[in-house]
Amino acid sequence: MTTTKEVDELISLQDELFDQLERSIKNYKKTAKEKIKLPYLLTRLELLEQLFTDFKEGHKAIVLASQDRSDAYFTQNTYDIFEDNYVEYKAALREVIERLSPSAASSSAPATDTAAAAAPGSSAEIKSEVKLSQINLPTFSGRYEEWQTFYDMFSSLIHKNQSITAVQKLHYLKSYLTGEAKNLLSNFSTTEANYEEA
Repeated sequence: MTTTKEVDELISLQDELFDQLERSIKNYKKTAKEKIKLPYLLTRLELLEQLFTDFKEGHKAIVLASQDRSDAYFTQNTYDIFEDNYVEYKAALREVIERLSPSAASSSAPATDTAAAAAPGSSAEIKSEVKLSQINLPTFSGRYEEWQTFYDMFSSLIHKNQSITAVQKLHYLKSYLTGEAKNLLSNFSTTEANYEEA
């Protein structure tokens, strides 16, 4: 049976995670504009997801270990506040990520620029490809807890990018899969038709 001391230690860890989230939000708001680039934002998003995963696990441990709901952790709705802060921060990050992603840049460009970007070998196309190669997408092994982050990033940066062909998208998808997820697509040949099916 879990002792009061062990529950207190779990709550202390939650308090530290709560403080980390607040510091992360505060530091992000102070970030210089020239640092706000896709790799920086994606790294912040990955750290945020890990923080939320740790907090959820800690909350579950406390709920299972303690019947006493009179502690400030419960009475002050610490979990709900953390979740609200997480959602707002994640939404803010994703909004900027979508604005800076290659697909957003191409869709907001004037018609003449869009045509130029679509031309093979054009400087706009090369610029888009260089940007994409610098982005570190997380891998997906088939584990449920990895899915949402992987889906959001892959969809925003590759799936919705109109300058990438379906064949290239399938190639990117396969390259970011590991384990069971990779095995499921191992029999798919890299063709345009197979991307939609995958």
